[in-house]
Amino acid sequence: MNIMILKRFRRVGYSPVRVLAGLTACLLALILVPAWAASSALAGLHFRDIGPAIAGGRVSTVVGIPHDPLVYYVGAAGGGVWKTTDGGNSWQPILTHADTSSIGAIALAPSNPNLVWVGTGEPNPRNDMITGAGVYYSPDAGQTWTFMGFRHAGQIASIIVDPDDSQRVFICALGNVWKPGGQRGLYRTTNGGRSWTRVLSGNPETGCGSVAFEPGNPDVMLAATWQVRRYPWKLVDGGPGSGIWRSTDGGTTWSELHRDLPPKPYGRIALAFAPSRPHRVYALIEARKGLLWRSNDQGSHWQMMSDNHNLDVRPFYFTQLAVSPNNADKVFFLSMELMESTDGGRTAFYADPMIHVDHHAIWMDPANPDRILQGNDGGIALSLNGGKNWRYLDEIPIEEFYSVDVAPGIPFWICGGIQDNNTWCGPSSEYNRGAVTGSDWFIVAGGDGQYAVPAPSDPKIIYADSQNGFIERYNRMTGRSHFIVPTYSGFMNTHTLSRQ
Repeated sequence: MNIMILKRFRRVGYSPVRVLAGLTACLLALILVPAWAASSALAGLHFRDIGPAIAGGRVSTVVGIPHDPLVYYVGAAGGGVWKTTDGGNSWQPILTHADTSSIGAIALAPSNPNLVWVGTGEPNPRNDMITGAGVYYSPDAGQTWTFMGFRHAGQIASIIVDPDDSQRVFICALGNVWKPGGQRGLYRTTNGGRSWTRVLSGNPETGCGSVAFEPGNPDVMLAATWQVRRYPWKLVDGGPGSGIWRSTDGGTTWSELHRDLPPKPYGRIALAFAPSRPHRVYALIEARKGLLWRSNDQGSHWQMMSDNHNLDVRPFYFTQLAVSPNNADKVFFLSMELMESTDGGRTAFYADPMIHVDHHAIWMDPANPDRILQGNDGGIALSLNGGKNWRYLDEIPIEEFYSVDVAPGIPFWICGGIQDNNTWCGPSSEYNRGAVTGSDWFIVAGGDGQYAVPAPSDPKIIYADSQNGFIERYNRMTGRSHFIVPTYSGFMNTHTLSRQ
């Protein structure tokens, strides 16, 4: 993220009290045990969480159950699937045998919320994105799972289940963006996953980015294709394969929509119908003209509503929106900030400038639109008053560590940099044999935490860096930090410096 560290501190809203659990002792085992002895030593270890669950880590999908304020499901970009049955006070991992911990989509059958579908592979193609390993299905609310295929689908952007027929399911597969081909496009089953048919596809670099039923009429569907290719050194976002498509026969045939839409090429596109006004649909389109478009006739005609850059600051990473179940003019936009419109997209404002930045997922209770669950790079937040106020539900150990290091001592200290959630240090254990608590952990650097290295000659001094080449020296005894970046002509990051 190209965000100044002080701004990141303000957005994160961290507190030592919220530092509870996260980094497992298995990381320490990999550091401390010699390679030749690792297998035998690890066999006797019992893993334990020691922290820090400061904000929950990057979330890619969230879902709840109408009328039930206690049950939620969360899918993390790198931390698996989690479920709560007590409103977020405690969480349990429920898909523990999958071949990847990167999750792209979770869907519950509207006619029976015990039927749970999970698509692996985060669909926001950063350069640290983890490729998925297929689709899983649970008939009993996550107690047991069956692998349903799509081993080569890469990233699953969305899954939707027919509200009238739980056997009819659509898989929106973006594909493996690191290479062309594979299982890309929109797939349909009419027999609960025993067989699948690809009903919408494009060129070898084009997959499915978004799909939606018209409320009350699942035979009418809109889908967005997205041409995207990720390389280690660059992202090619957009091309002739990106577009908006409509089906009026339940997904059997599709026609591309062009009338009133901006000229191609497009990049990423997000679609959302208005439940209280079923023919209305919104589209966020990454294009040279406009950004937010709206149709009141199922996509036959479109009107540009806004070109406000804040609705979609980094399209390949965001491009999500959701419409209130009972107000067709109330729309949330998931961008760097959480944005909200109450006039059908003409204007928008910051829904809550203090909530963690970088938003990817949102769910609104159709039975109670004031209940909203939201996921971002800092974890998950819950609102019970329509988005006016939020409460973090962040006791899920899903942080994404870039690096881990240790400092000698009794107990020894552990330091690590976390994606979008600062750099932290904490003890491996307590002197009194109690659990490591929130107050034991502390921040040594802000922003996207990366490396944290205790000085070998003086462990109370910790060197840490973050994005854009910021380097800090932190004194554990005084609690003070100082920037120590060398002055160079022109921009250089820490990786460049290491090669000089």
